[in-house]
Amino acid sequence: MNTKNFELWPFQKEAVVKCRQKFQQGKKKIILCSPTGSGKTIMACWFVQQALAKGKTVTILVDRKEILQQFDASLNQFNLWPELITAGSRPLPSNLYLGMVESFSKRLGKHEHLTKSDFIIMDEAHSSSYFKVIKKSPNQYIMGLTATPVLAGTKDRLNEYYDDIVELSKVEDLIRQGFLCDAKTYSADLVDMKQLKKVAGEYSEASQTQEFNRPAVIDGVANSFLKICPDARFICYNINVKHSIAMASYFNFMGIKCRHVDGTTEAEYRQETFAMLKDGSLQGVHNFGICTTGFDEPAVDCIIQNFATTSLVKHVQTAGRGGRRLAGKTHFNILDMGMNYSRHGCWNVNKDWSDIFHHPHQDKLRADEENKGNLSCHVCGYVLALALDACPICGTATKEIITKRKPTEHKSTQADLKLIKAQLISKLPAHLQNRTVSSMSRQELIDYADHMDYNNKWVYIQLGLKRR
Repeated sequence: MNTKNFELWPFQKEAVVKCRQKFQQGKKKIILCSPTGSGKTIMACWFVQQALAKGKTVTILVDRKEILQQFDASLNQFNLWPELITAGSRPLPSNLYLGMVESFSKRLGKHEHLTKSDFIIMDEAHSSSYFKVIKKSPNQYIMGLTATPVLAGTKDRLNEYYDDIVELSKVEDLIRQGFLCDAKTYSADLVDMKQLKKVAGEYSEASQTQEFNRPAVIDGVANSFLKICPDARFICYNINVKHSIAMASYFNFMGIKCRHVDGTTEAEYRQETFAMLKDGSLQGVHNFGICTTGFDEPAVDCIIQNFATTSLVKHVQTAGRGGRRLAGKTHFNILDMGMNYSRHGCWNVNKDWSDIFHHPHQDKLRADEENKGNLSCHVCGYVLALALDACPICGTATKEIITKRKPTEHKSTQADLKLIKAQLISKLPAHLQNRTVSSMSRQELIDYADHMDYNNKWVYIQLGLKRR
């Protein structure tokens, strides 16, 4: 087989070494965690090429038709021609298979040659649809690819099916190195979060529909877009099909040319829609259940999260669809209409995926620690870190942003004071950092009080306590 050599990026080469080490250590099932837009498909093709060169048989499994088509096209570019396994197909013996996971699972007991793969690659491995195959493949080497090694809607955990995880460079590192675009997150105070009810741990579709379909919210989403990035090409993620259709209709009414697609949309119309988005004939696409995984369009420079979710996977997968590079694209905007940043953090802030994989039950404690420092500017909507003195977009002071938050965003004035104190502590002079008050000298106490804007009496009180 005549194949073309891949030129991997430095962080991908490092991941290859780490994956090999895991396999050599006897760990047969590993997760390769790679941020959206960092080249998971290319990585997979590289592993396929190397395995075939050693005479191995390889199977690639996906859970979406769109992903299957992308993988097939990528493999073909390197003269790799897989035997396809889809509904109704009768796969012939081959050294390379590419298939839908459900179709492959159903054929395992009917076609003996499908059980002889040495190496199985599973894309979007955070889906529970692969578990059947994993259970039926105790002797195969398996690599699961995902940007979000977390399972949603099930009590199962990935570390129950995989032995270990290899994590590529963090999102912040890839942004700094120029492999991904940075993001600016904005939040609009449109939705009353108290009206959203949870069912099985997730905000219910019924309560979201009632709240997000209010005319003030629909109008607010469109106007937020027109205010922040009116010329951007966007993908908008909505609550359900009816909600998505209504949003597309209103955006068109506001002069923003767009279309709606969902799982029932005819393939030809869907392909035409994304082609129009690519060439600029459309400014945006409203969707439900389509563009969350397997969507790849670098021209998109705005993501609208028109939903609220408790799912870290959904938050990261949707937000990350704008991170792919394109000439002249310096950043992309995330318009977060459901305050998802407050539960999961901003997309462009690192997640410790290895810790999440090994300790999945600590997710709530982890989220509370990671996200307590996010603030949404009441003037422009930009989501900024608590450590900043002022909003980098409009210049509003952080103290003012904290005190001007609406009652729905906090419990009491005491909560505001705690945030202000935390903001000041994060900016302490070097000689006062990581120090306890009891260990400070008189001059250091004076410096500390001056920085924290404490009354002079505070210093004398502290000195009195030390003398006791």
